[in-house]
Amino acid sequence: MPESNSFWNWLLSLFRSRRSTPVVAANPPPVVAPPTVTVPPPTTEPERAAIVAELEAAPALPPPPPRPLPRPPALTPLENTPSLPDIDVGILEQVLPQEGPNLGFRAVWNNHPTVETGETFPCRDADGNPHFGNQCAILMGTCLLRSNLLQGYDKTTCWYSGHKGHTLRAREVADWMRRNPGRFGPVEVRSNVSWGAFRGRTGFVCFHNFWGVGNQGDHIDLWDGTGILMREKNPGWEGPALADGSLDYFERSEEVWFWPVH
Repeated sequence: MPESNSFWNWLLSLFRSRRSTPVVAANPPPVVAPPTVTVPPPTTEPERAAIVAELEAAPALPPPPPRPLPRPPALTPLENTPSLPDIDVGILEQVLPQEGPNLGFRAVWNNHPTVETGETFPCRDADGNPHFGNQCAILMGTCLLRSNLLQGYDKTTCWYSGHKGHTLRAREVADWMRRNPGRFGPVEVRSNVSWGAFRGRTGFVCFHNFWGVGNQGDHIDLWDGTGILMREKNPGWEGPALADGSLDYFERSEEVWFWPVH
């Protein structure tokens, strides 16, 4: 009997060894929270002012290159077509002069408020009333600002909020331009002249001592001595023109300061 028990014990040990090991379920992977995005605090007013000043001081981007014009289709000559009469080429070749610094004078001309919209009093109050009776210097300052030519201006400007480029005195603007020949070129100073002396030229002009009490008033303006630019705005115009003045300013002035530019 003991031997028999030994046999059964041996047999049971075989069955116990063949039992499957219980499978332990794997722990699920830990959930990883997404990273926290840190939002920068809003800038303070001084920081905003510094950013605005930095952007305003940045140089203007160059204009995009002109797009090529499409090539016109080839024309087939017609038989027995009469020849065209001779045309005076001088009439067709009316181009702006290339004298003085290249400031893009056509764009400068179109940036003048009087040329652009007919405005002669850009400095107004909330009701539309002009702050000053004579605003030729403000017109020129606005034109220079729009043309990116007013950087470094250090004379009197309008004290009303938001009125950028409102230079107040024509003589101060002219003196400042004269001190910046690297930008505007050398100035020509002439006396006892008429507008005919500047025919065919374009540029900036300042008239000294010709109006007001004691003829102490000045006027600063743009000069289109060709009439080409004025005709682009007013097709019926004939002859040279000032952006915001009269041709008799030349002969009435004690001195005429002229900066030829194109």
